[in-house]
Amino acid sequence: MEEERERIQAEASLRMDDVIAYSLEMERLVERLKKVQFPVLELNDANLTVEDVVSIFNKMNKGVKNLTPYELAFSVLSATWPDVREKFQEVIDGWKGRIDGDVDWLLRVVNAVATGSGKLGIEKVPIGEVKQRLNETEKAIDHLLNQLADRLGLDYPRVLKQRLPFAVLAAFVVQQGGRIEDPQQRDKLLYWYVLSSVFGTYLRAPESRLTRDLTAIAGKGMDGIDALIESLRQDRPDLRIVPSDLDGTQSASGFFTILYMLTRVYGA
Repeated sequence: MEEERERIQAEASLRMDDVIAYSLEMERLVERLKKVQFPVLELNDANLTVEDVVSIFNKMNKGVKNLTPYELAFSVLSATWPDVREKFQEVIDGWKGRIDGDVDWLLRVVNAVATGSGKLGIEKVPIGEVKQRLNETEKAIDHLLNQLADRLGLDYPRVLKQRLPFAVLAAFVVQQGGRIEDPQQRDKLLYWYVLSSVFGTYLRAPESRLTRDLTAIAGKGMDGIDALIESLRQDRPDLRIVPSDLDGTQSASGFFTILYMLTRVYGA
């Protein structure tokens, strides 16, 4: 206790009489806290998802900052991988100036690669596999960013605002061994990315739509690209861009990507 009092005096510049009074009060508070009864409700249902747990926590924690599913997932992963968030941030930093992402987005992409679902479930994946999937995802997105820049001129963050499609893109590329070598297949995949971004495929019900598209590519090899394009038609049967798409500032803003792409591809 003497060391604690010396630390309090050094940090707070108090007289020793005050230090003794404060330290004794702290001791009393600690003893009172030890006697407080806290209700504990164990959630043993194995079918509970991260979203379910977060919802329960936030309902019981009203009035305080809400917990996000990403924070909970990172907390679970950090139990066996203490610097998991730092490692994810390191990968994000490697894409600086190429795409604006954050660790929550990257976690969602790695989750898609690891689980094949739009719902978070990565906390149930063995930590060794999470590390492997992060490594595969990093290489896949590197490959995709290079293709988008070299083929379409989409080479800086402002024209890559729609980042959720990368969850499906990365999952597909990983399934193909980490690269898409065939030029025709590459162009079809980039075509899907541009249209899914422009039409805002994942702006509504992102989890269910991601799951739909991840299911569409599972086990189909290169045919998965055609399945993705057909999936687009479920939301928009006619994939052509028409003048009415450009009506209104908000709807037209998504087409900045296409305008920029055309100026780059045609050498303006």
